[in-house]
Amino acid sequence: MWYYSKGIILYEIGKHDEALECYRKSEELAPDYGWGYYSIGVHYYGKLIEIQEKYEDTEMPESEVDRFDEIALTTIEYFEKAFNITTAQEVKLSAAEYLYGLGTAYQETDEYYKELAKKRFEKLSNPAQWIIVDF
Repeated sequence: MWYYSKGIILYEIGKHDEALECYRKSEELAPDYGWGYYSIGVHYYGKLIEIQEKYEDTEMPESEVDRFDEIALTTIEYFEKAFNITTAQEVKLSAAEYLYGLGTAYQETDEYYKELAKKRFEKLSNPAQWIIVDF
């Protein structure tokens, strides 16, 4: 967990790429630790936000659309890993929220993404897999 904790600190002080290295080391050393996968997902989600903000007032070039899609799929992959490998309710709930948001964003674009979102949320739509959160 040391690498994960170091990654959190690095991320908070703006050293995102160094934080990612720590999260990946955490993933390597503790492959069943959901927070590590979740944090990698958050890192890539931040990259998506950066791209969106860069092209907020202009049309995104095709090369950036491809890059955005690639990063989005990586983001989804890590949130899914976090959701699927952990028993920690906080990780499951947080990952599910990001997955829902990403799926909703993609669903609004075209048929390809509607199908992608549908596949991604089949697991979440099964009531037997929902978790009960005790606040």
